[in-house]
Amino acid sequence: VRQNGHNEPDLAVHEAQHEEILKEKIGDVVDADDSEDTAYVLPMKPRRRPEARAENLMELQEESPACPRSSEVWSPTGRTLGQGANGKVVEVTGSGHHGPYALKVPISREAEDDAELEVAVMKSSSSQRCTNVMHLTAEKPCVKEGSSDEKVNNKAYVAPEMAGDLDRWLKQARTTQRNLCAARIIKQVSDGVKCLHKAGYIHGDLKADNIFYKELDSEYCPSGVVLADFGLSQKINTLMYQYDGYYYRHSTHLPSSLFIGHRDTLNIKVPHHNQVYVREDID
Repeated sequence: VRQNGHNEPDLAVHEAQHEEILKEKIGDVVDADDSEDTAYVLPMKPRRRPEARAENLMELQEESPACPRSSEVWSPTGRTLGQGANGKVVEVTGSGHHGPYALKVPISREAEDDAELEVAVMKSSSSQRCTNVMHLTAEKPCVKEGSSDEKVNNKAYVAPEMAGDLDRWLKQARTTQRNLCAARIIKQVSDGVKCLHKAGYIHGDLKADNIFYKELDSEYCPSGVVLADFGLSQKINTLMYQYDGYYYRHSTHLPSSLFIGHRDTLNIKVPHHNQVYVREDID
């Protein structure tokens, strides 16, 4: 889609999932067919019908099953490592593991879908023995609730607890320290990306606060650097729509400006369609 210079997009109404939602007309279409829909794009995640939301809420409130005998039990320490609108990460200890770990618990349907994808990505990267990709310690863990109750959380997973993320480290470290550590950090990140691609996925949201480290080495450089947070990852060689970054500043899709005035040397754009191939070249 090519930007047409207007500051405000036109609006059209579209019937989807039994409700009316707005589509934005964002300009002329490059190499598009003659259908009317090609001049508009839909929001990334259309709103659910009220009855569908109610069904999902009931699913989220389903009773958790009791833990099987001899299951490893994960006990919260009371420390919260992170929390947002869709979920939280708490510190736990495992009956068969030494030291603290991180338990990620989704609390919305979207977060559950993201967690399921994250588990799939971590399992695939583990099969490739990816050192610099977050390791999955346990899925569907048995979690201790209260003083005695132990229940399986089918939507959660356990991963190693990290010392920090690169975003915070970069903001706190002096320029001389960043320069000293730059090469070894880049090496670990690039190794992680390469192995993730070998496992069949692009990250989709690669940035400093989604890259963690286990500890600081003797020169206070991040060591044990791993890629994490795979909720926006996609399989290589699949398709996704490209949206214009001018109107979709927070979109996870490729901006169409990537193709304006430049040859598509990677051959990732689908001819005559507003789609691109997901490839490791464009992580």
